[in-house]
Amino acid sequence: MHYRLYCLVVTMAAVFLCCSGGEKAQEFSLDAGPSPRPLFFDFEGLKWGMVPEEIVAVWGPPAEQPRPDTGYTDMRYRDQAGFKNVTLYFITFPPSRNIHQDVQPREGSDRPLMFLFSVLLDPGLDDIKAKETVRADLVSRFGEPLSEPKIYESQNSSREHSEIFRAAECTLAVARWAKAEPSLNWPERLDNLQYVVAPISLFMEVPRTIWNDLRGEIGLSPSADIKERYETFEKSGGSVEVKDLVKLFGPPNIYWEEAPGTGRMFYFWLTGSRFKFNIAEGKVQSSERTYVHEEQ
Repeated sequence: MHYRLYCLVVTMAAVFLCCSGGEKAQEFSLDAGPSPRPLFFDFEGLKWGMVPEEIVAVWGPPAEQPRPDTGYTDMRYRDQAGFKNVTLYFITFPPSRNIHQDVQPREGSDRPLMFLFSVLLDPGLDDIKAKETVRADLVSRFGEPLSEPKIYESQNSSREHSEIFRAAECTLAVARWAKAEPSLNWPERLDNLQYVVAPISLFMEVPRTIWNDLRGEIGLSPSADIKERYETFEKSGGSVEVKDLVKLFGPPNIYWEEAPGTGRMFYFWLTGSRFKFNIAEGKVQSSERTYVHEEQ
């Protein structure tokens, strides 16, 4: 990788040392421990965050190429991975906002950069995949579907017609079901299956080169207790030592250290909500919080 930032990402058993007022240095861990699941569910050789050229190197040329200059950013394949139609969706950034510095635009190009965040699998009408069979397979691989309503809201899905499974720590599998049609002898069946990165804020906040350093569990959505703790933090004036921040929220999902004692701490939730703390000299200098599908 060509990505260089003078950064040190906290990984296994990392310890942050903090001194204040001549007191003896205190040790506390910024390591949230290993995630309880694989971090990502990679589909058929594709990895999340890939750019179109990297995908073509794995799958070959698509049936339809994306044209970001026209706003059309899908890439479509036919008869791939056991499905009639496969659509790849990309999140786009103008070069000026791109944090994934291992990916550079072509010289002189102002076209947006594109990063894979979702795969939609459509069996087509010639391949009826019965819900009973598909659902049993999903449950055997990923466990029972999630029930949190905010997760369904975040994926624009109805619990009446779909189920969402946690395919990995940062990947959801959204199964959408079609009703039975007795006149055609069609059972209740799979309409489409979509794998999607969650939280989507990863793309905007963390370079793809350090996604695998993510630690701990990504919660479904911030609890009332967590929101109250953030209010406590804000009432303190927001300038606290990192050790006190960890006491409030626990170790972060990722600490991206850009220089010794300077970096960014992130706490993520699957809905897309997140806390971000900018750190310098062992203290919080500024913070941002985003609640998605939450009462503000």
